[in-house]
Amino acid sequence: MTAQTSPPPASLRRDELQETDLDARIRQAEQRLILREENLRRRAGVLRRRVKDALQPRRLLGPALGAGAAALGLAWWWRSRAAPA
Repeated sequence: MTAQTSPPPASLRRDELQETDLDARIRQAEQRLILREENLRRRAGVLRRRVKDALQPRRLLGPALGAGAAALGLAWWWRSRAAPA
């Protein structure tokens, strides 16, 4: 006496709701991945700029090196001039 019955309409709606819910969950997961990727790109860009700024010579480094080279040249010239010939 096993009578086969069709599933009630509420269960059909639940299945449709679960499919819709699954689609929504998939969209939410995709949005999270997109946001994560954008955040990663933004952080990589910030890191890249920080490294670039750290590796660039400072504004006064050139003139300081030039002044040091001039001082060494002047000292060398002064010493060679004062040495007995």
